Amino acid sequence: MKISVIMIDGSFRENVFGAKYFSEQDFPEKDYEVIWVEYYNHANEEVYKYNKVRVITLNREGMYHSSYCFNRGIVEARGELLVIPDADQIVRPDFLNKVWSIHEEYEKLVVYGYRYDELEKGVLNSFSFDELDRKTVLKNPLNYGGCLTVRKKWLLKINGYEQHPLFGSGNHANGLDIYTRFKNLGLAIMWSPELKLYHPWHPFTLMYTKEHEIQKRIIEWRRKKLEYLAIEGIDRARNLELKTDLEKLIKDAYNELNELERKKMIERKFFQAFDKAMEYKKKENALWKNKLEEALNILKESKIESDIFKYRIGSILKTLGRVDKAEKVFIDLEKNYRKGELKAGIYFHLGEIYFIKGKRELSEEFFNKVLKITPDHEKAKKYLKQLGAKI
Repeated sequence: MKISVIMIDGSFRENVFGAKYFSEQDFPEKDYEVIWVEYYNHANEEVYKYNKVRVITLNREGMYHSSYCFNRGIVEARGELLVIPDADQIVRPDFLNKVWSIHEEYEKLVVYGYRYDELEKGVLNSFSFDELDRKTVLKNPLNYGGCLTVRKKWLLKINGYEQHPLFGSGNHANGLDIYTRFKNLGLAIMWSPELKLYHPWHPFTLMYTKEHEIQKRIIEWRRKKLEYLAIEGIDRARNLELKTDLEKLIKDAYNELNELERKKMIERKFFQAFDKAMEYKKKENALWKNKLEEALNILKESKIESDIFKYRIGSILKTLGRVDKAEKVFIDLEKNYRKGELKAGIYFHLGEIYFIKGKRELSEEFFNKVLKITPDHEKAKKYLKQLGAKI
């Protein structure tokens, strides 16, 4: 068999376009197969409608890890050449013909396709190729997970995708990792404008997370060391031997992820208390202050020194009427905060604090700073009108 198309899922896909469009290729029927690997115990019902698709379920539990799906697909694949696209994309019927034609020219080759995205929900009225061409854009020209095409033997040579737990969850950089390892192996890499894929909109497209950042440190280590083997891959006997510097990188990564998880847990507790306090306040229930005190203590006791935590502390102190303490928090934030995302909020709170204190000039100064960043800030405008200031 010439080609195996491998697509994966972890019971999260809104769309399974790949099952349909890769089943309808004009490549000879006997020369290609389509494999769909589901991490858990049952694939999306839509997939079972396509007879061309061979469904494999891993029946795993716990946190999703895409690499186990990729690697099972690689092992099961009967094709000489593997095509591994993001499974919610649309392709033209001649897509596999183009892939095969490119790879026939050179053996030691990795070829990536370009994914064109619908930028917002509802831009597309249909999935006609004419409309897809007009209304989708190339948002990320280096989308390594959009579509990989490579001979099976090279994926086996690098021992498959990285199954180490650090590369798990839906937030993974496995595409960049595998690209780096192919490069380290010495394969030629090509991005082909002939291989065009269309990606209808869904939430959380191209989302970047802290997990990606941590994984990229491991990938950067590989790049500098020219290492191409997986730390944990298809064949355990061929796993990369851990070296001292890599062991330290992994240990530091785990410590960072544990701290990240602790922060997420604290935020969940905080929002439970905060949301309940706001609910009580809206209903004029006297317990709202007690619940807000609870939310405040959750942040204080966490001892996490982050700008957003400090900002929330200052905001709660102000709401509870402790304006002097709130003022100190926001002055310190304003002095040291450089990123800019919270700047307008910091200015607004300071403006409101000085309004409460009757410091009209300072209050006006900070509300005007708010409007320089967000000209449509209605609350800042309202305060400036009360101060008799020109807007």
